[in-house]
Amino acid sequence: MPGRDKVLAFLSDYVRDFVPAPAITEGDHWVVTLRRQVEVLSRVNIGPVQVAVVADDQDHYPVRVWVAESLLRAALDDDEFEEILGGAVERLEGQHATQPAGGADQVSFWIDTLDEARRFLTHPAVAQAARLYNARQAVRRTSWHKAHVPALVDGAFTDTAVE
Repeated sequence: MPGRDKVLAFLSDYVRDFVPAPAITEGDHWVVTLRRQVEVLSRVNIGPVQVAVVADDQDHYPVRVWVAESLLRAALDDDEFEEILGGAVERLEGQHATQPAGGADQVSFWIDTLDEARRFLTHPAVAQAARLYNARQAVRRTSWHKAHVPALVDGAFTDTAVE
């Protein structure tokens, strides 16, 4: 598959940077599937909710991500928001822009390429909004809250261990 290494590197970085405590929660609470389906090459799910999807376009692999909208809006004014979107990132609207299982505080974006997705996700406000959305999915409709220390979610993105 052309671009396989680039897709795998993106997925690996996404899990490392945006999935709460990935080494601890792997298998029980999140999964990456790398399998061609109609218009989808790969997806990252936390519980029943998709949090990132790589589309099956062998030329540039577009990406769709979901983040917490309230955090993004609190951190950015309208001009800053438009600036980080650029020409390669589109905010999705309408019936299929959100996932019912993802909760009320969500917004999704369609990003033209893996490189643009990396650029978009490295913006501090976007990164924080993605982490919050993903942490919420980890504690929603799964057994995480029964099997793990609640403080783990708060400390999942820091280098300090939770005791």
